[in-house]
Amino acid sequence: MPPGGAPDARAERDDLALLIYTSGTTAKPKGVMLTHANIAAMVDMWLAWSAVSAADRSLLILPLFHANAIVVSTLAPLLGGASTVIGPRFDPRTCAPTRPRCASSAAALRRRARSC
Repeated sequence: MPPGGAPDARAERDDLALLIYTSGTTAKPKGVMLTHANIAAMVDMWLAWSAVSAADRSLLILPLFHANAIVVSTLAPLLGGASTVIGPRFDPRTCAPTRPRCASSAAALRRRARSC
């Protein structure tokens, strides 16, 4: 760190950005290293698909340690100009009445894909 200053926080595209743990399709837990380029590609694809704008709000109900919560529910909307509302601790009894206009679940994505 420079004397009296903040450290250089620049990251290169190939630098590690996120380490997630998954069992994937093998059922054997493993760490997956995602670079800044990986995250940027996921965000870019989501923004191209969603056409999110400053008029939109993302309701985050997933825990922030989940990759979908970080990329789809937080980073992508914020980088697209929208805002993210972080909900309280998830409780299925109180979630349903909120009826979000759009959800970032696999089922919601399949429904949207079928309607295109």
